[in-house]
Amino acid sequence: MSEEVDDTGSEVGEVDGNNGTGEVDGADGAYGVEEVAQVGESVDWKSPLLGCLIGMLITPFVLVGGLYAASGSFRSVVSEVFRQDDERSFQQRAQRDICRDGVLRLRDVTDFAWDTVYLGAAEDTMARRYGESVRLPRSSDDEPVTFVFVKGREAVRTYEVWGAFDVRAGDRPWGREVYLRLDEKPPAPGTLASPKVGEGALPAAVDAPTRERVCGGG
Repeated sequence: MSEEVDDTGSEVGEVDGNNGTGEVDGADGAYGVEEVAQVGESVDWKSPLLGCLIGMLITPFVLVGGLYAASGSFRSVVSEVFRQDDERSFQQRAQRDICRDGVLRLRDVTDFAWDTVYLGAAEDTMARRYGESVRLPRSSDDEPVTFVFVKGREAVRTYEVWGAFDVRAGDRPWGREVYLRLDEKPPAPGTLASPKVGEGALPAAVDAPTRERVCGGG
């Protein structure tokens, strides 16, 4: 290493014989930062292999989320199937019972606990009192006729009914002594009247012609 003097005679100072920068160039000092940059640039984030690895990490979470959503939908479908089966079973029992003598005591065709029942009450009224779960899927714009059975403060069953049970007995609850009786005087020939609703002791049986008109001779 030597001292250089410029043309004017002034001293420039010590310089490194390797690069003239005054900095020491060596195996450890001159290219560390550049190597790091080169390593970063050498990673191809769009490479198929890297994409495959990322996909392998993400796929389990996607599958779990998809399975959870599917299981929820499956449970909803199964629940609705069971509800419809239960509804049809109730309708069949009630139809068989009321066709026997024209009078039906609802407690005789239910196999669950309940205190009161609403017969054909307005759907919105039931939803306000007992929650949206009392609303049933509709196949048309017409509001279904429902029997809503209540235990305590909870609606435990909601059945859509039809045929001989197309009755709307207001928004009042009826107790366990409630009964339905086929109407012997339909509003017009060939039509069915809504059954009469009452509570207490069962009335007399309905005549055979009326039962046959409703039940087809059953």
